[in-house]
Amino acid sequence: MATSVISPLQQILYRQQRKRKINIEDYISEEESKKAKRIKTTRYTPPVTPVAKKSPPPPPPLLMSNTKELSDDYNRAQNKRLRLLSLKCGNTIRKSSFVEKKLCLVLDLDHTLLHSVRVQDVVSANERDYLNERVSSPTEDSYGDNLYITTVNGGERYTKLRPHTREFLKKASGMFQLFIYTMGTRAYARKMGKLLDPENVFFKKNINVVSREDSTSETAKNLDVLVGPNGRNTVIIDDTKSVWPNNNRNLIEIDKYKYFTDEKLGYQLNRDVDEEDGALKSILEVLEDIHKTFFDFHPVPQSGSAELEEYAKSVDVRPVLGAFTSNEVY
Repeated sequence: MATSVISPLQQILYRQQRKRKINIEDYISEEESKKAKRIKTTRYTPPVTPVAKKSPPPPPPLLMSNTKELSDDYNRAQNKRLRLLSLKCGNTIRKSSFVEKKLCLVLDLDHTLLHSVRVQDVVSANERDYLNERVSSPTEDSYGDNLYITTVNGGERYTKLRPHTREFLKKASGMFQLFIYTMGTRAYARKMGKLLDPENVFFKKNINVVSREDSTSETAKNLDVLVGPNGRNTVIIDDTKSVWPNNNRNLIEIDKYKYFTDEKLGYQLNRDVDEEDGALKSILEVLEDIHKTFFDFHPVPQSGSAELEEYAKSVDVRPVLGAFTSNEVY
């Protein structure tokens, strides 16, 4: 039987006729109608344009626990190493610290334990002469809270320790594992760490000294790059609350220590600095109370036991810390 293609209009007319709504002969001739009935019709199908496949959406950007989006190359290799080390070894270090009845203490550097400025930024020759007369040698005087000249990346710096810093570190190390976390460079962090601890007693490993270059954020600090500390076992001392957006409950805020005035045209000696500054002494007393209360309420299980594993995951210093500090600035 012959096959023919009929137009869309003719298709509509035939459908209407089958439904007895119209008489097709009213629209086409009788001869055309007879001819159409003798042939097999084929429905007209308009051409279909193929639809191109959509590409899959790009993967989401890497987000860290401090909620700041990072560029692909920002410290990725270094902070990945530290975060993996924390995941792998952190719980073991925490259990070991608990057995020694120690918590973790994270310390800021600038304006918390010391004040450091570049020598070239002290523009007054008289000021420099005055300071140079009072400088101590780090190798000859490693136990005082004095003024030192240190060299970082080829540049000299005046560095003054806050009063009672060394006494604070010595006593705090008996109750806490100590860590430094600064927004300065890694070279600066390690140089200041060596000045504070020339015999590597307090900060025994490089992983205990963390800088901006190790961080997951350019503008904030986070415990995720520290091996051992977490939100449950850590106290933080810093003069800037805003850099710890995820750990405010762990923070003891300390008043800024300024040995030099911050002038637009250069640094000068701060004539009003309190050389009897007792902030670290006051905080040390609070730390002693926190330490005693925590371990009185949470006796440590026997080393190696299943109870110790659960203990390390469940105890939390933050309620104790909150009871003693109440958002006070020391």
